[in-house]
Amino acid sequence: MNNRIALCIGISSYKDNGIDELPNAVSDANLVHQSLTARGFDSELIVDATYDDIEAALERLKAKGDPATRAFTVIYFAGHGFETGGLGFLLPIDFPGPVELLRIPQLGMSSLRLVDAISEKIGPKLIILDACRLDATRESPASEITRFHELAEAIKDQYSSVVNADDVVFAFATSAGAPAGDGVNGNSRYCEALASGILSHDHSLDELLAGVAQQVIRQSQMGQRPWYLSSLTHSLSFSDLPTLIPIPFEVYRSGSHQLVTRLHSLNASRVAYSIEHEIIFAERQERRSVVKFKENIQAIGSLGSELYVLLESGVLMHGDSNFGGKIQFKEVHRIAFKDVFAISISPSGRNIIIVGMAGYEVIGLVGREWSQQAKYENPKIDFYNAKFFDDDSAVLCGSRGTVCELTGLSSSSTKLASKFAQIESSGVIQDIEIVDGGKFFVVVYSGGYVKFFDRSTLALVRTFSLNDLTLNLAHGYASLRNQFTRAQVELYFRDRAAFASRYSNAPDFLESVDALVGHQQLLCCSLMKDTRVLAIASEEGYVFLIDVRDQKHFRTIDVGGGHGKTLRWMCADLDSNALVILLSDGVMVRYEGLMPQH
Repeated sequence: MNNRIALCIGISSYKDNGIDELPNAVSDANLVHQSLTARGFDSELIVDATYDDIEAALERLKAKGDPATRAFTVIYFAGHGFETGGLGFLLPIDFPGPVELLRIPQLGMSSLRLVDAISEKIGPKLIILDACRLDATRESPASEITRFHELAEAIKDQYSSVVNADDVVFAFATSAGAPAGDGVNGNSRYCEALASGILSHDHSLDELLAGVAQQVIRQSQMGQRPWYLSSLTHSLSFSDLPTLIPIPFEVYRSGSHQLVTRLHSLNASRVAYSIEHEIIFAERQERRSVVKFKENIQAIGSLGSELYVLLESGVLMHGDSNFGGKIQFKEVHRIAFKDVFAISISPSGRNIIIVGMAGYEVIGLVGREWSQQAKYENPKIDFYNAKFFDDDSAVLCGSRGTVCELTGLSSSSTKLASKFAQIESSGVIQDIEIVDGGKFFVVVYSGGYVKFFDRSTLALVRTFSLNDLTLNLAHGYASLRNQFTRAQVELYFRDRAAFASRYSNAPDFLESVDALVGHQQLLCCSLMKDTRVLAIASEEGYVFLIDVRDQKHFRTIDVGGGHGKTLRWMCADLDSNALVILLSDGVMVRYEGLMPQH
């Protein structure tokens, strides 16, 4: 059952000709409804609603969810509104004109009614009033004002139990006594800023509402000042994606000259990688065991508990890490080429793709024997990784912007077919991942670019650069430290003008330094167990999190960049919502995903 529920109300075309229309109110409610839905809310949208329509919708909202479970509840209203003495009133579409003081509390809807409708729900409650807060008593005779206050006090008495409710936030599009702009471009300023903020993952609700207010104040040149009142008991966010908490631990201190393979996930929250002739196994926060071979290891591949190890001589070994004690490896095949980068295994475990310098090889299990199914060699193309869509098809990535799709892998009677596509190159394609149930695949480039492609057509869907992100000074230092002296780097960040003056006779050198600041040498990508999240790691020590649903970056994790540590590899845990990252100094960091709490 959904623990995020919402009701969005927009009223534009008031029935009485004496009440001004609000052309953008319905589109405002629709935009907020769409943003809330995108963030996992079960949201209902009602437009041009009568008093009875709103009452019925509030009752439906009240009935949603488990009353014993915490939920995040939101009500958004865009339409005409008034406020006097801290009590607000909203006008439904059937409010009879003219708008007179004593009609407002009798025929309008009190803002306390909104609180009352959701007061029994456990958890935070947000009520957003994108409406004017004009003083209803302005220019009214004293006798009417007195009667109005009597009616207002009766309403407060009616809802006395919710006047000081906990875990309630009231967000107002404007300050008390002031109008709220309807907007000129299809949506109000407040709605546009709010909807954009809802889609952000890196702000608490307090930060979001404060940021919305600042944006509206600037855009209106101080003409409109949003406010909010809060009785929240803890921090709250609209994000529906996990926050990753780091747990570092030392696994094995390897030298920078040693050959280290990629990090691979095994079942039961275990990972494995190799250093020269040894395989290191770790489980959660502990190094568990080391397996030694007589020769160096080129690459390893994993599927569940099974591990395939390719030795320098071309011998492919297989072992099952589920068996207790020391893992027993046996030879299963000899690979036909050297300089291997990666091993990818099909979901059934009956096909393996080995990729490397100038080619790839496909082997299949026929009966109990592994045999070569296909081999491709091209001195102009290196392949860096392969991912299976299913047992029958896979996609490979490599240099020169190359992507290759293989089909017919699972059938011995069907000839294996390959389909090459040379995508516009933005550098070497270092890694590839399949997302959205196989509808798309993502490639990451060494030059910092990320591209989403449609699987069926190989058409480019979206591209963006992770080089454009604003990070920190330590990140810029990390980008330069391997290519320039310490004195050069320190001068560059301390005094850019002095640095330019010193190297004025070498403009190409200066340009190369500028180009590297913020540059991300992307290494790998991995889809988390929460398949809405794609993690992309850079050699500079950063992990970038992408929301697969809208294919946008939403968070950056500084794993080692701020401390001058490079990143060697990253993988997602198979059994829990976690990432495991190996740094250049042998420290492994496990990031546990914690879902937002209401």
